[in-house]
Amino acid sequence: MSPRVMLFCLLGPEAANNGICYRKVKETKIMMDFSAIMKFKGAWDTFTKNHPKFMPFLQAVGREAVADGTIIEVKVTSPDGREYNTNMKITQSDLDLFAQLKGMM
Repeated sequence: MSPRVMLFCLLGPEAANNGICYRKVKETKIMMDFSAIMKFKGAWDTFTKNHPKFMPFLQAVGREAVADGTIIEVKVTSPDGREYNTNMKITQSDLDLFAQLKGMM
C-alpha cells in the first residue's frame, strides 16, 4: 500500500463508530461499512471459484497486452441467442486512469 493511503478499522468497543472502516487518501476520509466489505469479499470469492480462468486472463492481458492503441472487444450472448458487441481503443488517458486506480489499491 502506498504511503499516501492508510487503512485502519475502528473495531474496539471504545470506538464511537464501531465496525466502520475509514480509508484516508490525501487527507480525505471515506467511510466504509465493514460488514459490506465482508459481504463483497464472500461474493468475490464465489465469483472467482465459479470462473477460475477469468482473473488470470485479465492479469495476463494487463501485463502483456494493454498499451496505447490496444483494441478491446466484448461480445455477450444472451440465453435466447441475442448478441451484443462493442469495442474500444485504449488511449493514454485510459492508461493514466488505470494507473490511478492501481495506485489506490
